[in-house]
Amino acid sequence: MKSFVLAIAFVAAFFTGNAQTFTNAVEYNDFIVNEQNKIGEKILLLIEKFGEEGMTKEGISPTLEDLLVTAKSGVAATKKLGPFEGGAELKASALALFQFYVQIIDKDYREIINLLYGGEMDDAALARLNEIMEKVQADEATYDGDFQAAQTAFASKFNITLEENELQDKMDKD
Repeated sequence: MKSFVLAIAFVAAFFTGNAQTFTNAVEYNDFIVNEQNKIGEKILLLIEKFGEEGMTKEGISPTLEDLLVTAKSGVAATKKLGPFEGGAELKASALALFQFYVQIIDKDYREIINLLYGGEMDDAALARLNEIMEKVQADEATYDGDFQAAQTAFASKFNITLEENELQDKMDKD
């Protein structure tokens, strides 16, 4: 019987040992926001690279790949979040937002780079570029809106005062 109890304890420790746990709602929220900010900082870096004179596909690709790794890391870290009372919707919306980032980075941003640095920018390429940008912006507004609504509900439930996210303001301007 002792062996069985020890085995159960070992299995439970193994599966929960990798989970990030928090003692209060502020830490939980801040962890998620920190993951979002890591991705946001790398997005801003990519935007800066787009603006550099003489930039090439080869020159910008490492920044894109680094951004993709960061977004995938955010997804993994969020998946590992331990349960927090009242935090399921916040976690789910953050995870959906971060998975959206992975998708657009790997597909849409990659296509944008190919359009911008893959040859001549003709009318068809410009139209495709605009189409991608409009789609990404519309989809991001939905995911970000869902995340903000979940975060606001979470903050209200736990009487947390949400602070202005300066990085989000900067991203909204770019």
